[in-house]
Amino acid sequence: MFSFSFRYDYHFIIKAIEKIGDKLSKEIKILPYNGENFRTISFSNFTFLDSLAFLQASLAQLASDLQKTGHKYNILKNSKLVKTKKIFDHTKMEMCLEKGFFPYEYW
Repeated sequence: MFSFSFRYDYHFIIKAIEKIGDKLSKEIKILPYNGENFRTISFSNFTFLDSLAFLQASLAQLASDLQKTGHKYNILKNSKLVKTKKIFDHTKMEMCLEKGFFPYEYW
């Protein structure tokens, strides 16, 4: 199962399906919000899920709550994700516990 925001990312899937043709288009199952935004797209053995549609709160609120938990995140602290030259980097750790941004105007 693939998970991402369909509001911005599903267009490449639809374009690929158009190229494949009629055989695949008969297998497609879609759960829409409306005519342009979808919750899920399923075909063959693939299910693409809009993970943001199933969150308990906004992503910003969940990221804020994550910082307030007081959890030590030992596994994260030992990963390469929060290290610079194999040394723990507190700034990278803080970034992992925040909501990131995406430059939508770039696309």
